[in-house]
Amino acid sequence: MWFVYHVMPALLAAASGICLYVSLRHMPCDAAAGRKVKLAATLLAVAGMLDFCSVWTLFMMHLCVFLLLWLLLRKLAHRRMIWGFPLSCLLALALIIGGMGNARVIHRTYYELVNDKLDDDLRIVWLSDLHYPTALDSDALRELCVRISAEHADLIILGGDIVDEHTNAAQMQEAFSALGQMRSTLGTYFIYGNHDRARYADQPAFSDDQLAAAISSAGIRILQDTQAMPRDDIVLIGREDPAYARHQDVPSIGNSDVCHIVLDHRPLQLQENAAAGHDLQLSGHTHDGQIFPLGTLCAMMGLNEWEYGMWTQADLTAIVSSGAGTWGYPVRTQGISEYVCIDIKKAADACASAAFTMRPDR
Repeated sequence: MWFVYHVMPALLAAASGICLYVSLRHMPCDAAAGRKVKLAATLLAVAGMLDFCSVWTLFMMHLCVFLLLWLLLRKLAHRRMIWGFPLSCLLALALIIGGMGNARVIHRTYYELVNDKLDDDLRIVWLSDLHYPTALDSDALRELCVRISAEHADLIILGGDIVDEHTNAAQMQEAFSALGQMRSTLGTYFIYGNHDRARYADQPAFSDDQLAAAISSAGIRILQDTQAMPRDDIVLIGREDPAYARHQDVPSIGNSDVCHIVLDHRPLQLQENAAAGHDLQLSGHTHDGQIFPLGTLCAMMGLNEWEYGMWTQADLTAIVSSGAGTWGYPVRTQGISEYVCIDIKKAADACASAAFTMRPDR
């Protein structure tokens, strides 16, 4: 992440500056004064990109993509197409504004599964990748907590990256205080993601101990390479994030007559967990790309074992959520923001593996 915060901004600013200046040179203007104005405009534009996580940086990256397409069309058509520059600006602006709106709408994604190891039906709500408060303010967080409480879940599981390196100490306390007020039959559990402990910050706003204390004081139980049995027929296996030292071995099955649920922030070791006999794995981390076309490229390149949605093999069903928030930018131009509600039915005639997405009530 040092590369992301310190090297990448300079590289992006340089590349964007070249692209912007070349594009501006194709705009009609007085030759002598025009060059100075265009150079000054370019320098001002790229100066704002040195903050990698600014919305301006994201706007400039999208603008440069549209400008490159415009320059390519000019070359192929052998025409000036001076309208291409303002159109590129409008398209980039519309994409960012639309992405900001999309990020703030949190959908409810529902799955229904069957597991004959359960004595009774089980409802789980999985909430991950909030990255508070990048895309959501305190009012939106409280509204989300009310919606999740209204699910009448048996278990609520916080799947990591609830806070990150951009969260200050007061915001961290605020987030877990609100999340701790969500109601469920068997309680709320938490696993760490790669961002929660602010390991990518030069000077973290809170310590690991302060974070753990805030979580625990909210009545939320932390699973850190540990297991819990909230019910006699359920075993929760909370994995440590691989960004930290964790037991890399796949947890073994003790009693095969109970339902084993693996909680891993990242969608890792899916095939190994299937071979070990686990029943369900819940993950997040990927954000389904968040910024188009990152999710598509990640899926094509196989950077994640599974990018989004449901994956099945043997007796294992894995569900990867795009998360309820956004990292870095309060913008989502790919995928949706969501929390996941999962009903696991005991009845043999239940509808297995049916998934659909519902928009929140207005």
